[in-house]
Formats: sequence, structure tokens, C-alpha cells
Amino acid sequence: MEKNLVWLNEVIGEIDPEKLMPGKPISEAAVRNVHEFRAYIETLIQESRTNRKSRMGFIDRIVHTKVEDKLLTEQHFTGYLLPLIAAGNDTTRNATAGGLEALLQHTDRCIKFVKTPDLLDTTVEEILRWTSPVVNFLRTCTEVL
Repeated sequence: MEKNLVWLNEVIGEIDPEKLMPGKPISEAAVRNVHEFRAYIETLIQESRTNRKSRMGFIDRIVHTKVEDKLLTEQHFTGYLLPLIAAGNDTTRNATAGGLEALLQHTDRCIKFVKTPDLLDTTVEEILRWTSPVVNFLRTCTEVL
């Protein structure tokens, strides 16, 4: 599995048992993972800023876009990019797969969509409603009342 996907899965609590240290909680592995992922993102940001050329990817677009005539700071990237990328990972993947499955199951809708590209916005909204892209969310009880 690609390292990016491993990091993203671990950010949401899907930790590979091999990464757990004996006697240590899952949260420790998750924190280690977030630091690795953050370092990777910071490297991409630095490369984009240093080279001043864009690969036209998501990070490059954000690095080179000004908000109120200013480029984003490192704090902005940390507070914005990490949660955005992590949160969008599962939902985008699941909505895309679920949407494709729904279109294949409802071929009449698929044909209508293909013939009428103006339906893109409403089709995306309907796919998000139909597929419920967040399958589950990890919660850890820290206190018993």
C-alpha cells in the first residue's frame, strides 16, 4: 500500500498492528504517524516554495495562492492542510466508489448523466447523499461514568 494512504488511514485510527509497540496504546502510534505525515507535507510545501514551480497539484495551488494578498504561513498549512487531506481521504474514496457503484446499478441514471453533463453538480450532491461516504468513525472511551 502506498505510504500516503497508510498515513491517512492511521490518522483516522486504522493502525497496522505491526506498528504498535508492546504495551503502548494505539494513540502513540497515531501520534508518531501524524508527525511523519506532517514532515512529508512540510517537505512538499518547501519544495514547492523553493522551486517556485508548480506541479499543479493541490498543495502547489495552495502554496502559490494568496489570501488577502499574502501567502499562507506554516501555521496555516498545519492547521488547514493536514485535517483537510486526512478528512477528504476516506470520504472522497468512499463517495467515488459508492457513486460509481450506484451509477452502474442504475444504468438509466448513468446514461442520463453521460448525455447531460450539466447534471454534474446535482449528481455529485446525490452521490454524497446516496452513498454515506463516512462508513465509520473511531471513538475511544477515555472515561467511564
